[in-house]
Amino acid sequence: MLWGRYASNASEARYPQLWRGRVFGVCPSVQGPTGLNLYDTTGRGRHGTLTNMDAPTDWVLSQGLYSLDFDGTNDYVGGFRNIQVSAGLTISAWFAAGSTSKVRHSIYFGSNADQSPDIYAHIEQVSGTTYAPNLYLSNGYVGVGTSFTLDSVWHHYAWTLSADAATVRYYQDGKSLGTVANSRTILQDNDSGSIGGSFALISLGFTALGKIDDVARYSRELTAGEIRLLARRRGIAYEARRDVFGWASFSAYWARRQNQIIGGGV
Repeated sequence: MLWGRYASNASEARYPQLWRGRVFGVCPSVQGPTGLNLYDTTGRGRHGTLTNMDAPTDWVLSQGLYSLDFDGTNDYVGGFRNIQVSAGLTISAWFAAGSTSKVRHSIYFGSNADQSPDIYAHIEQVSGTTYAPNLYLSNGYVGVGTSFTLDSVWHHYAWTLSADAATVRYYQDGKSLGTVANSRTILQDNDSGSIGGSFALISLGFTALGKIDDVARYSRELTAGEIRLLARRRGIAYEARRDVFGWASFSAYWARRQNQIIGGGV
């Protein structure tokens, strides 16, 4: 079990389909504050480090759950390693905007260690509070999706690329924000990743201003139904099956009871 009561793999999860193809995941609301460390929940060791951030103030409670707060200037979490940029992928994230007038909120990046990103996902301003999603792949933007009105509450966003690399789909709160034909080349790079900003593009404003939680990267295009499921609530993929959670709770209780019986304390 992950952090005592959350699912750490498909066999423990209430919704095992949300673990299929998951190659990276970070979830502040599940992990809770751990200083400048953000841990990969998939067990692949792709951990990150809060950079230009202050742990006591950037781990924040929102709706009773922890998230990370990004200042839109130079905050980012970086150091995630070895996630291949390839056809057939999904990026999923929860984001609550701290500004409804910033030109772009760049949420997820994948890049070579010393180069500009090979992939990044963001929402960008059309005019005023009207925004649209966009995805950059290897050598250019794919194209924006359907526009929406940005506010300051939590929303789930997803960006997908089909297995044949021909189609990009955008989602907000489980609803389609359009389908765009892709003509961009997909570079087969093993990249490093970052959340909330790109170390290579910070000076150009490729940052997020607001709170981020429950970010995941998949090596497949999730179905519309799976994305609707992810959009139900933050951290839903980590919810354990009732029987697994029940057994874990019972085991912890029985261990304490044994200590009491043999005089080992409370």
